[in-house]
Amino acid sequence: MPPEPGGAMPDDTRFHVFISYAHRRDQELAATLQREIRRFGVPFYRHQPVFPTAPAGARRRPLRVFRDATNLPAAPSLPQQLVEAINASHWLLLMASPDSAASSWVRQEVGLWLAKDPAATRVLIALTDGRIATTVDNQRIDPELTDALPPDLVAALRHVPLWTDLRTVRGPVESGAGRRRRIGDVVADFAAPIQGVDKDTLVGEHLRQQRRTLRAALGATALVTTLALVASALAVVAFRARGEAVRQRDTALANQLVAEAATITDTQPGLARQMLAAASRISRTPQVAGALAAGRSIPQEVRVDAELAAFSTDGGVLALARSGNDEYTTLGTTHPATDGVIRLLGTKSLTEAGTIPLGHGISQGIVFLPGERRRIAAGYDTAVRIWDVQDPSHPRELPSLAGHRDVVDLLATGAAGLVATVDWKHELRMWDVADPAAPRLLSATALPMLEERSYSRLAFAPGARRLVFSDVSRGPAFVDVSDPAKPRVLPLVPALGDVQSFAYAPEGGWALSGGRESPARRWRVGPTGAVASPAALPVADPGAQVLEAATGPQGQLAAVTEDGNVQVWNNGLDDDVPPLVATFLVPEFDANNTDAFGFSPSGRQLMMLSPGTNTGPGGAGRQDDSTLRIWQLADGRQPGAVSARPGGTIAVHENVLASVSGDTLALWDVRQEGPPLPLGSLPAGASVEVLAFNPDGSRLAILSGNRLVTVDTKDPGRPAKSGEWTIAGLPDVCVEGKECAAWSVAFVDDHVLAIGDSSRQITLVDTTGPSGGAPLGTIVAHYGSVTNLDVLHPPGGGPVLVSGGLNSPAAELWDVSDPARAELIAPVCAGGTFTRDDTGARCAGGYSLLDLATDRGGRLMAAADRAGTVRVWRLGDGELQVLATMQDTGDVYEVAMSPDGARVATIGRDRTLRYYRIAARTVTLEGVVHIGPGAGRSLAFAGDDHTLVAAMEHGLADVWELDPGINSRALCAGSGERITRAQWERDIPGLPYEPPC
Repeated sequence: MPPEPGGAMPDDTRFHVFISYAHRRDQELAATLQREIRRFGVPFYRHQPVFPTAPAGARRRPLRVFRDATNLPAAPSLPQQLVEAINASHWLLLMASPDSAASSWVRQEVGLWLAKDPAATRVLIALTDGRIATTVDNQRIDPELTDALPPDLVAALRHVPLWTDLRTVRGPVESGAGRRRRIGDVVADFAAPIQGVDKDTLVGEHLRQQRRTLRAALGATALVTTLALVASALAVVAFRARGEAVRQRDTALANQLVAEAATITDTQPGLARQMLAAASRISRTPQVAGALAAGRSIPQEVRVDAELAAFSTDGGVLALARSGNDEYTTLGTTHPATDGVIRLLGTKSLTEAGTIPLGHGISQGIVFLPGERRRIAAGYDTAVRIWDVQDPSHPRELPSLAGHRDVVDLLATGAAGLVATVDWKHELRMWDVADPAAPRLLSATALPMLEERSYSRLAFAPGARRLVFSDVSRGPAFVDVSDPAKPRVLPLVPALGDVQSFAYAPEGGWALSGGRESPARRWRVGPTGAVASPAALPVADPGAQVLEAATGPQGQLAAVTEDGNVQVWNNGLDDDVPPLVATFLVPEFDANNTDAFGFSPSGRQLMMLSPGTNTGPGGAGRQDDSTLRIWQLADGRQPGAVSARPGGTIAVHENVLASVSGDTLALWDVRQEGPPLPLGSLPAGASVEVLAFNPDGSRLAILSGNRLVTVDTKDPGRPAKSGEWTIAGLPDVCVEGKECAAWSVAFVDDHVLAIGDSSRQITLVDTTGPSGGAPLGTIVAHYGSVTNLDVLHPPGGGPVLVSGGLNSPAAELWDVSDPARAELIAPVCAGGTFTRDDTGARCAGGYSLLDLATDRGGRLMAAADRAGTVRVWRLGDGELQVLATMQDTGDVYEVAMSPDGARVATIGRDRTLRYYRIAARTVTLEGVVHIGPGAGRSLAFAGDDHTLVAAMEHGLADVWELDPGINSRALCAGSGERITRAQWERDIPGLPYEPPC
């Protein structure tokens, strides 16, 4: 028979109920039952448990419920307190499950209980998992089908016990209020027999106590709420004031770090880069974001013990070498032997990718050999050792160039696998290393001239037909090696008598020279190698001595002068005298003690290695280290640009950049940082003014005067001309002797192109139709020559063409769903306020609209005017709604919107790039970059919201990265020694020490 409720409580009973359960599965549910059974039907203000059980209707106190987790310390076996608790409990609540049935602890607890209650008449069962099954006659528990009860309990039961199913309560089926109601019902099932009352009476008492509690709580809540509202209001005011104070502090500190970084870029560039990265963490103000975008203009820095440096031929590895030495004594001081080493750094991260130990031998030079695989050669005592470093982490040594009469002093590589070496005995050796496994000695020639003259640099001329010795002595020496087996010393060149530094251009045709008594000059180099037509290069200080000279593969020239200037010229531009495009400052000590100086194979980096670390007071690093600086020179005039390619007119679709330089159209891939990869090219004709891609990027429009050409770009690697049209303009305006020019284009869809011209006409052309075919339709604008066109796409409607005219602040919206019958929808004001009066509609207070831009979806539009107004609209509910109006400092020439509508960028008269973040209801200034004199009038986003392409006045298309996170990480690559705690406390006071790199 099942147990009867209630019953007298023995005198030695200290607990109303003992809960037995499997810890791993039911601990959380057991805690819930303990809490709820204890307080069910009890007033909230009566907390002390009481014995015996209160009679029905009496005020009750909480039950005493034993659960080991709250009443016992942890122990490896069943402790004596647990045995005493079972013996002192009136009921057993078993949380039944396969886990508890298998638990040795639960089995022991049930065994102890059955010792005092053999028939299990005071056992309550809560089924949390598994199954409890009865025999066919429903008189007993079926032990074969039941897996949730311990076997001893099944054997002891002489009846089918009452049990409550908690499987849905503990599982994910119920949650929230429904789960709480189910728990309450379960608790009543257990609390009623324990308290000796029927369930309905106990539930009624519980509900009365809840109502009484609720009334008391409501009164107290009203009072507390009033006080809390007052306190909260005061707290909110204080919190906001504190938050504003912190924001202002962080803003000021971040901007201050930007200013301080600018003062140390020449002496401590690594620390300057870390300051900007730290400022980015503190507060990304417009000044900080702009400094991050231009951060690549700060040279990268590496502190390293090295004397030699060289780029691999693919530009992926930078080798830094230190010579070893045997033990020696000078001035009574013994210096220990040291091992030489070559460190191989990845040029992207400037972190060490591998090392090559050199031992105690003297190393006088390192070079990378030409070829498909990376091979590095190092002069080492009387040999030249060679390694394959295709995988820098696992260098593999190849056969050496051995047999020199003395220590190898100079080393150079040329085309076709030629290597030239010179030792301290002044012997020139020519080698063929085309086969790395079997290098061949071609000749060994004594050079008596080296007895009287000293040189520290050896280099091949392009084509490897001539060698030049330069540096140290005045007047470079030349050796004809057109026949490597018979080198021939050439006469000295009188015109170069005062020259010390001499460098051939990699592509040939010219050379750069300089010296302590010679200005920096560019020379024409003839087919025979003779130099002529020297041109003095513009310099910051004409009297400064030139100490180092280098040339790059894209027409770059560079020189280091004694006054601490590193100057860069561009010989690839169409100028009689190469213009000075960049000047970088370094400490004069570094300039006068340069160990290595040169361009990377791509010409995008300029490297300088000098002794000393310039760490400043309290700085990091060993004072005997050297400092490696690397300047980014994708565009020498804009070293902050990620990359650059020729092009004064541009268009971008996704990751494909179209640019026109001269009369050539080129397509580039701008997907990753580094030089854009060339895809394809074709002749574009002269005077290209506008480029535009169609929405899917399969077609490109080229506008030159009144000539329109379309190019098939489905395969960017093989662009092909697909059509050509002549834009006629309005007959009454474009008369004989007064030709009209087309000024703007925009694709309405993938096929239809709109062309605006100087006669106020907009011509709509089907670019998939016959070349030169008749237009689909024309539109006559109302506000002068059509200088701007763009397209909006209302939801559920056809395309809307937006046109802007010369000398007017208004833009007109045209429904071009049917190109043959386009209709004017309405004008909008790019600047000023839209008004109507007797003279008609106008934009009062507005100035000339200069540019338009829309996002890819055609739901956002931006416009800029001559007064510096930038206005952004969102297309919604069938009309354009002004989202924001920003004011610049003057004319805004160009505006661009990212394809996803997340950013808008502008550039104007003040030669400053500004970019804004577009949110649902706001447009916020994000960054400011001062471009300077080279600022152009064309901007375009690539396929994301942070890669911006800008056409510069000097004929390059620069790629800028606007994402602060990407720029901050880029700053940490080549940031020198980590900022010290002392430097942090000096420059970033009040914030915990958290180095950003």
